[in-house]
Amino acid sequence: MPHKWSTYVAHTRVNPPYSGPMESTRATWNDQRMDEFAQRTEENFREVRREIRQVETGLRSEMNDRFGKLEAKFNILFGALATGFVAVVVQHFVG
Repeated sequence: MPHKWSTYVAHTRVNPPYSGPMESTRATWNDQRMDEFAQRTEENFREVRREIRQVETGLRSEMNDRFGKLEAKFNILFGALATGFVAVVVQHFVG
């Protein structure tokens, strides 16, 4: 039985499935819609920036608290080391 090559080739002439919707979408995106899109995008970025500032403020406060506690611990450690060094020097000259 001979092959019908036309049945295998016919699908190559069909338009791609997305060509129609893309053309109709482009036609409806006028300057006003682009301006609205730009405005919404800018509003979203403002909201994101605001949230980042809030998180940043909280993180700075938390970091300052933690560094303050760490600094206090280093002060205690330095005091203990200095006291030990003075005790060794005094013990050496007195003892």
